[in-house]
Amino acid sequence: MELEARGVPTVTLATQYFEALARLTAKGKRQPNLPLTILPHPLNPLPDEQIREAVRKQASRMVEALTKVKQPIKA
Repeated sequence: MELEARGVPTVTLATQYFEALARLTAKGKRQPNLPLTILPHPLNPLPDEQIREAVRKQASRMVEALTKVKQPIKA
């Protein structure tokens, strides 16, 4: 979140179970529009290929978030 606040594009990954916590934390850090990518939960028991596929499905959204021009957040 610190990099995002400084204007460096980032994407935060969270599983569905932690989505609400991720959004609440971002809001608390005054970054309610923090780019989040939500993945299935739980990931641990999934085979590597299923995890890769879940990430691939979100790839275009992640690239968009990383290439969008942003202004630093003023403290």
